[in-house]
Amino acid sequence: AASSASSQRSSFFGASMAGAVSEGKPAAERASGASSMSMVFEHYDDASIKSIMAAVVETTNLGHTHLMPETTVIGIVAASKGGACKKVLDDFNITAEKVRGAVESIIGRRPINAQAAREMAGSKTLPMSESMEQLVKQAKEEADRDRSKKVTPAHILLAALKDKPIGQTAKIFEKIGVDLKKFTAALEKEMEKVRARSSSSDKEFVSAATRGGGGTGKQATLEEYGRDLTKAAREGRMDPLVGRQAELDRTIQILARRQKNNPV
Repeated sequence: AASSASSQRSSFFGASMAGAVSEGKPAAERASGASSMSMVFEHYDDASIKSIMAAVVETTNLGHTHLMPETTVIGIVAASKGGACKKVLDDFNITAEKVRGAVESIIGRRPINAQAAREMAGSKTLPMSESMEQLVKQAKEEADRDRSKKVTPAHILLAALKDKPIGQTAKIFEKIGVDLKKFTAALEKEMEKVRARSSSSDKEFVSAATRGGGGTGKQATLEEYGRDLTKAAREGRMDPLVGRQAELDRTIQILARRQKNNPV
């Protein structure tokens, strides 16, 4: 599953995506844009990538040729499977059908001819509108403020809706009857809960690692989860090994390594 997501990231957010964004520019500028765009989307987690891919489908279904914040909101709602984003969307009874209808009424549906439809259906990429490029930048800034290594769907939504909504995203929530300030406040509160749970888990792990003996964290971890075979052998508590010289040599070789395959 991880390798699949990685390959999706590579194919969708690689040079082809950046090339579409940089279309019409000189070759040198396109190459530079491809590199920078690829670097930007490397910070997106798997859920965000699936959301953007869903947004591409929603955009083409509406006959539009540029990925935009409005269709990205549909993609996030449609692809949401868990986390802070899903919890708050459910609490406010926000569904993909509601958002899809609101977005269509705002940006409209464009007719496309058969050839264009085939070309769009076969493409996994779309150029981005200026407002979408702004959203990409602000989503990364939102993740940085959150001290998150990855941009999540919640970060994208906050970037699109908080303070100064990007594009016409605020109208979407107005259309479906959701108070934008209450929604963003609830989303930030839920994200804070997720951070608190994560921090609590980290503290429990550290506590378990440092229990007993009062020694250093690493030493306590070894005592907690490991067994000192050298000490056991010295005390005569080990059964003799017969006919396992090759295995013993290999074990010693692995344990003697400083980095690779060193379980200690």
